[in-house]
Parts: sequence; structure tokens; C-alpha cells
Amino acid sequence: MATTGWVAYDVAPIQKAEQDRLSELVYQTGLKQAVACHGEVVDRPAVSELLRLSEEVDLLVLGSRRFGPASRLLLGTTSDEVVRQAACPVLVLPRGAHVPSADELPVAYERSLEPVAAANVASA
Repeated sequence: MATTGWVAYDVAPIQKAEQDRLSELVYQTGLKQAVACHGEVVDRPAVSELLRLSEEVDLLVLGSRRFGPASRLLLGTTSDEVVRQAACPVLVLPRGAHVPSADELPVAYERSLEPVAAANVASA
């Protein structure tokens, strides 16, 4: 004999803990990048949040998660929607594209990258 049922469970503390963990991961990853960057963890639909963000930034950079050799040439559903509706230019990196972190850059090149210079480029 089988029975079904449910148990009320408050997932809010789990979601908060995971959001805090992801926020710290984003922050630590940002510290290793070659240019000044900022990340934010949100719990909303990706397309609507990226479109909102496109109104605040000069360039939106997305990654494509398409799989397979032919599909790598195509945009994913999220990036496709964002490219069509964004308020700013959008750069979509194909799956497998590698952007070096500051840890991987040669020391001389790393010293030449200053957040002030990156901020000046973004405002130009």
C-alpha cells in the first residue's frame, strides 16, 4: 500500500545561504580578473534581468552554452533573446572560448592593466 503526502518546508534559509555562497564566489572570481569587474547574484529570470542590465552598461558580454560542433555557431536561447532586445551592444562568446584571468597573464602585462584605465575605456 502506497501513500502520498507532502511536508511543508521553509527553503528560504537554504536559498539565502546559497545566494551568499555564490555572491562570495563571484566576488573572489572578480578579484582575479585582469580588469575591474563587478558581479551580482539574483534570483530572477535570466533574460529579463539581462535586458534590465543592458540599460545600465555600455557592453554586455554573454557566453553561449550550445553543444556540438554545428550548434557552437548558433546562439543559445537566452543570448538569442538578449541580442534581439538589448539596449546596448552584446558580445556572445562561443562555448569553449577562454578569457585569461589576471593569474594567467604575464607579469608585465598584468601591471599595465589598471582599473582606472578600464573605467576610462568604459566611459568613453
